[in-house]
Amino acid sequence: MDEAVTYTNLSTTFLRKDPFDDENVDKALDNALSCLNDEGVTRDGYYAFVCEKCASAFSDAGRFIDAQDLSARARSIYERR
Repeated sequence: MDEAVTYTNLSTTFLRKDPFDDENVDKALDNALSCLNDEGVTRDGYYAFVCEKCASAFSDAGRFIDAQDLSARARSIYERR
């Protein structure tokens, strides 16, 4: 999970440095999403928290569908508790 946060932080850094650096931003976000989609990751409260926090980086980069998906994952976990 910490890897996903690191990748979203990288994407934010790339975006702030150069708003047109789609290649590096997307690569970092793709890596974050890969970490979050890993079947071995436990879908618990911490996972929900990370999804919720990472969603904003996807939204900032214009990847609204991914952001909505991550927010929905978090909501789903929170509603089960």
